[in-house]
Amino acid sequence: MASTSGSGTKPKTRKDNEVWLIGPTAHALTALAQKTKEDEKQGMNPPFSSSSESEEQVNSSASECSPPKKSKPGKPRAKNIMSPVLAKALDRTKISDRDAVHLIAAAAQTLGHNVEDIAVNRKTIRQSRMKLRVQSFKSAKEQFILNLDPTIPLVVHWDGKLLPETAGGKETYDRLPIIVSYEENEQLLNVSKLPNGTVVPIFWQTNAGYCKAQKKLKTMKVVNDVAERGVALIQDYIHVITKDEEQRQFLLQVVSDHRKNFPNSLKRTVIEALKKNDLCC
Repeated sequence: MASTSGSGTKPKTRKDNEVWLIGPTAHALTALAQKTKEDEKQGMNPPFSSSSESEEQVNSSASECSPPKKSKPGKPRAKNIMSPVLAKALDRTKISDRDAVHLIAAAAQTLGHNVEDIAVNRKTIRQSRMKLRVQSFKSAKEQFILNLDPTIPLVVHWDGKLLPETAGGKETYDRLPIIVSYEENEQLLNVSKLPNGTVVPIFWQTNAGYCKAQKKLKTMKVVNDVAERGVALIQDYIHVITKDEEQRQFLLQVVSDHRKNFPNSLKRTVIEALKKNDLCC
């Protein structure tokens, strides 16, 4: 039954499906609920936990106590046998990376080594050769600087040449060898590629710059009669000698060198040049 107090407050009425607890049981449950809220605020585990949480705790503790599983030993890493001596030998004999794979594998098998224990593939050989070339170049450069006498003057030589690609390449590139010489010593500093070289004459027709310049030159005419006859004479002379463009370029180089030795047609100049080259008694 609901009781009324002397303060005049309305008595509480029980709602449907609501149970009121009276006595020590109600006080015990209220205290337990407050204690649970305080533990949750402090981060402590509640007094009542689910079975799944208890199983997880048991499994985690069991896993911590159990010894770790031993992993299977992996396959040993293949050994890289590329050395500076071997890389220089391959470059000197112009052996490509693909051919070096078969050569090194056959040599290792003949010497009784297991080929599977050696890193014999084109990519590894290529990377090793490139790395060893850089190291060899730096070592030679440092050694040259250490042995250099600062009081001796140096002479620098350079000349563009068509040289084959390294490591057995079939293509040729315009390169500029730079050589430093002093007294009886010579040192090759670099053989860099030329971005704008003449290339082989048979490929000139495929060069856009050459075709453009050729069209402009065809529209030009010589206004000097002497120069016109000289140009016609040398063109006829070259066409009579050879029709090969490479040989024509070689002939022009020979004529250029000849003009350096004989800058004019004076008899005195010719005699001095011949004496200089030990061609005149």
